[in-house]
Amino acid sequence: MSSKEKIRIGLIGAGNIGNVHLQEFGALKDQCEFVAVTDAYLPLAEQRAQQYGIPVVAATPDELIRREDVDAVIVAVPNQAHASLAILALDHGKHVLVEKPMGLNSEAAKEIVRAQRRTGLTVMVAHQMRWEPLSLQVKEQIDRGELGKIYTAKTGWYRRKGFRLGNVVHPACAIRGRPADRYRCAYVGFGVLPHGRAEAGVGIRIDLCGIRSPQERDRHVG
Repeated sequence: MSSKEKIRIGLIGAGNIGNVHLQEFGALKDQCEFVAVTDAYLPLAEQRAQQYGIPVVAATPDELIRREDVDAVIVAVPNQAHASLAILALDHGKHVLVEKPMGLNSEAAKEIVRAQRRTGLTVMVAHQMRWEPLSLQVKEQIDRGELGKIYTAKTGWYRRKGFRLGNVVHPACAIRGRPADRYRCAYVGFGVLPHGRAEAGVGIRIDLCGIRSPQERDRHVG
């Protein structure tokens, strides 16, 4: 595929997050185009196809992935199918954008990484919060050493739909009397020791998405 050619995208999952991808990639008409869409509920896929001018509604994800006119696949389905569909797409020569989480456990995520290494194709996880202005600003402050030494990091994400891992409710939800399965709560807690403040026991909480170096990632994947 020439660098001047549009990337031809197939969308697996036409629900709410799939619709967001249709809107965002639709704004890049000179760089990419949707050529196929599918969903477990085909009438919804047909609705999206009509709404966004997508020429093909595939009956199944497997049918979409096997199409020769698809260069890249977006996996926007329930969590339990993320890893299997991402790996299937890679094995059929498709680049992949997969919604978070990569899988239901670390081994599923590692299988995606192994498939990427085996095929040499591009895989990206939709961690869009890394590009939020506030996250970038705080990351720059950390890189400049303005916040002192960071000694802990804790992240979390609660949502209306999907799998709840345990019965944990974020304090912000509990304080407001909002159950975690009804409201979205995204948070990242960083503990830091500001310069010259360690002896005073001063701590700061910062919101930021965690980033792991490629070297550390490779050690965990094996």
